[in-house]
Formats: sequence, structure tokens, C-alpha cells
Amino acid sequence: MKKNVDRFTDRVVDYEKYRPSYPNQILSLLTREIGFNKDWLVADIGSGTGISTKLFVDNGNNTFGVEPNQAMREACIHHFKKNRNFIAVNATAEDTKIDDHCIDLIFAGQFFSLVR
Repeated sequence: MKKNVDRFTDRVVDYEKYRPSYPNQILSLLTREIGFNKDWLVADIGSGTGISTKLFVDNGNNTFGVEPNQAMREACIHHFKKNRNFIAVNATAEDTKIDDHCIDLIFAGQFFSLVR
């Protein structure tokens, strides 16, 4: 049985092709409910290929994409290689390698099914 970190290594193409994107309304909901804005520093935990990361990077937020799987992280890096506001982090949700108390918003899309 594959470890969760390695689970998607050979599925990057299918993941990008078939996983749904997130609606832009998430940003307006976050703005309305918690005052979210472009100045907030975001950590997208379990960022995968960057499907949810795209919301925040396109919004202008400096965004950490925290992803332990090398193939998924490399796909994410490829998508955002021209964006200076994206930082890829080789880490897990349990140990993000990000300094304490510096993130304004922690976003975790569909990765919860993989947490043990």
C-alpha cells in the first residue's frame, strides 16, 4: 500500500484533468465573513497541482503551496513559475516548515481525506 505522500505520484495528469476547480465566490465569501484581502499571506495546505492555489495567486496574495508529493508540487511550480507571489514548500500539513504566526489564512481544500 502506498503512503499518502506517494499516492498521487503517477496520477498528476488525471488529477489536473478531472479535479474540479474552486469557484471564485470563495474569495468574496472570505472577504465578507472574515475581512480577507489581497494583503493577506495564504498557506494552501495540500496544494497538489495548484487547483485551489490558483484562487489566491490570481487574487494577488502571496501564497505558500504546501505539498509533500514531489510530482504534484512540481506540477504546481510549473503552473506558477511566472508568479512571484507563489512559494512552493516541500512539507506536510503536520509540519509545514512555515514560521509560526506569519500566515493570515490557512486554506485546506480537498486534502482532509488524506490526513491521519
